[in-house]
Amino acid sequence: ALAYVAAALPLYRAEGDSVGEARMLANMGTSYRALGRADSALASYAAALRLRRALGDSAAAGAVLNRMGSVFWATGAPDSALAYHRAALRLARAAGDRREEASALNNVAAVYADIGGADSALAYHARALALRRAAGDRAGEGATLANIGAVFNRVGRPDSALAYYARALPLRRAAGDRAGEAVTLHNIGVVHGDAGDWAR
Repeated sequence: ALAYVAAALPLYRAEGDSVGEARMLANMGTSYRALGRADSALASYAAALRLRRALGDSAAAGAVLNRMGSVFWATGAPDSALAYHRAALRLARAAGDRREEASALNNVAAVYADIGGADSALAYHARALALRRAAGDRAGEGATLANIGAVFNRVGRPDSALAYYARALPLRRAAGDRAGEAVTLHNIGVVHGDAGDWAR
């Protein structure tokens, strides 16, 4: 993927297509992130962000900020991750992009869950859940319910975790999200295993 994106990038530049160039830079960042090359990912995302800002496309800039936050989170820099996800959240709200706003809320919640801020994580997930429901985003709703279940499991509340996983599972199935369904089933198994219910 990186090779194709790298080949496309100079073509967009030669055409003066800044939107295409920004898209290719963001795709390049995502490819670098998948390869575990965080510095290259952040550099590509930063270049995409500059173009999106120059174009006045705040919604797309917010999406890039969200991706940058995910890189910082994956590399063990939660403070930077929160800063980028919160900046993405502000831009998504200003642009009225409910889907990107919900994504940013979930990302902020994930960072809080990772650093031990369960109450904050649950509050951000709840806000994301309301947006997903209002948008009729069943796949996103299922994912957010599963995320809430994971927070409850992390803080030692298995019954609450199972309740949220049980709500997430039919939504993920209905949306055709097979990977999400598999993860949710796995997580239900983990809760039962932790409780010593090996058969279940």
